[in-house]
Amino acid sequence: MMTATESVPVSSVWLRRLRFLLATAIVWAGLHYLLSGYILPRGVDRPMVLVGSHLGPLAGLLGVVLLWIGAAAATLMIGSRDRRYPLMALGLALALWSYEGGMKGGTIDAWLTLQHETPGPPTSGPYWLLLGDYVYLLLAIGGAYAISALLTAGGTANATLGQKLGFHASARERGEGTTALLITTAVAGVGMFILTGSATGATWRGQVYFAVALGFIAGTYLARRITKVRDPLWYWPAPLLLGVIGLLIAAINPALRLPDAYRQLDSIPAWGLARALPVEMVGVGLLAALWMLGAPATHDRQDEEP
Repeated sequence: MMTATESVPVSSVWLRRLRFLLATAIVWAGLHYLLSGYILPRGVDRPMVLVGSHLGPLAGLLGVVLLWIGAAAATLMIGSRDRRYPLMALGLALALWSYEGGMKGGTIDAWLTLQHETPGPPTSGPYWLLLGDYVYLLLAIGGAYAISALLTAGGTANATLGQKLGFHASARERGEGTTALLITTAVAGVGMFILTGSATGATWRGQVYFAVALGFIAGTYLARRITKVRDPLWYWPAPLLLGVIGLLIAAINPALRLPDAYRQLDSIPAWGLARALPVEMVGVGLLAALWMLGAPATHDRQDEEP
């Protein structure tokens, strides 16, 4: 017996990829021309940190709204029922935006230097401040996920909005989802700890990106293999969770992995999991985890990878 299979036209696949890139470009343009141009302090060595703006909390809220608008635009432009794509576009845009400082400009090293007016022993203040960026990013990415679910809830989508947001998940589904989240976070953390290099070395953005990306690729792969969970609902919070854990430990002990000879230097991060700025952790981590997650098994044949 011969089985007929549907094939997706090559032009359709490339059109979807082009839409994905255009959506990413729109989000990046908003970050570059609005946040960098008017809200954040200017300078090549200035880190992309929302809590560092002279506008105070207003800067973070404007960043949240900007990413919500970007999520809505990406969802409508890409036109896929796969909820990963708008978040992947946001992650890629955040990673590109942060990379504007180059390999060494505006890294965590620059943030620590700016926060210490006079050289001395490391303090916990800069790490506590950075937690504010994770609050803004949690609101931004969580809201973006809800927006993408809302805009894909009608039409031919099978699940309701409440189901897509996990409101109707059973106790078993929530348990499996939480397990997948914890596995992803733990494995990514181990990978970052190993791959970020020497505890006393300078922070290189390329190395940070590599460590975050490989960590979340490995974490998502193992979580999928062990739990069989593929819903992006349980994977997008992983970079935020890992980033918060890394900063909390660094704030509690800002000289955690520094040898005795370096404990008077306040420009070296406490440990590997604090080397990624929030925008770097969330941008690269979100893109890597959701890309590795793959499309849902029951996806429409037209929902190909971008």
